[in-house]
Amino acid sequence: MNWKLGFWRIWLVVSLIWMICVVLISNPISTLFPKPIHFQIWGYDTEFPADLPKQEVNKALVEFLAHERSNKPNGPWLQYQGGIEQKVEETLQNYQPVDRLRAAIVLVVTAFAPPLFLLIFGLAIAWITSGFKSVKKLDI
Repeated sequence: MNWKLGFWRIWLVVSLIWMICVVLISNPISTLFPKPIHFQIWGYDTEFPADLPKQEVNKALVEFLAHERSNKPNGPWLQYQGGIEQKVEETLQNYQPVDRLRAAIVLVVTAFAPPLFLLIFGLAIAWITSGFKSVKKLDI
């Protein structure tokens, strides 16, 4: 019986199961390629890529609403006491863009770190137990 090969195969199977579970649970397609973010402001539905920085979204919304205000002077902004910039800032208050690089790093670390730690731990245990083997002396 080869214990070393058996433990290697167990580690390989457990690691593969772990990585498959991480991929199934984390759904990397939606994490790395998120759906667009939708905002509704003064009855206008807007859509932006989920990884667009907050400053760019803010600028685009302000420019769009300023353009709409110049085209429709009697629009819904007349009922709002603050300016367009303030309304856009309120709308974007909880907006956090998706960081694809960070999401990819978290996914890779979550998938590969535990199996690697388990392998290192197993190798350390094998090294420690190999130190307890008796050495046969040859009589010459």
